[in-house]
Amino acid sequence: MNLYDYHNEPENLHGGIEQIDNVKLGLFQKVMPRVETFDAILDSPVLSYRYALLINKGRFPEGEDVIAKSTDYSYKYAKEVLEGAFSEGEDAIAKDARYSYEYAYLVLGKKRFPKGEPAIAKDSRMANVYAQYIIKGRWKEGEKAIMSNGKDWYDYQEFLKEQEAELDY
Repeated sequence: MNLYDYHNEPENLHGGIEQIDNVKLGLFQKVMPRVETFDAILDSPVLSYRYALLINKGRFPEGEDVIAKSTDYSYKYAKEVLEGAFSEGEDAIAKDARYSYEYAYLVLGKKRFPKGEPAIAKDSRMANVYAQYIIKGRWKEGEKAIMSNGKDWYDYQEFLKEQEAELDY
């Protein structure tokens, strides 16, 4: 029994949109041979990503062009489907500081993501964690943003002090 079917506004329920999209994807699974349905998947970053994740269970080259236009789904596709870099989607990912940091940390294995650094350098929190966990040292490009937030600036200064203390030994 699907309770979402009995609610007037299922999109307002917890997980409502996600549930509705999953139901639509289930319908797509049943009618995949129809060309217009497959075309609908190819026109949507959400459906292309979900097709790759749930149906293909791996890379979905036909949908990568549309996925690459979406910041959110480029990141998710790289992390959850490819489990590695998605160069076609890096321009979209680079527009968002949080996704750029997470891409560097979780997808690239704590390696720098130069395309995303301009966005990261504008966000105090992301610049702070990028300096600590990716750069693993002082990151001048992000210091202006880090200074704009007292907590982040304090954390960053403490981190730099610890780095200096380690060098003294």
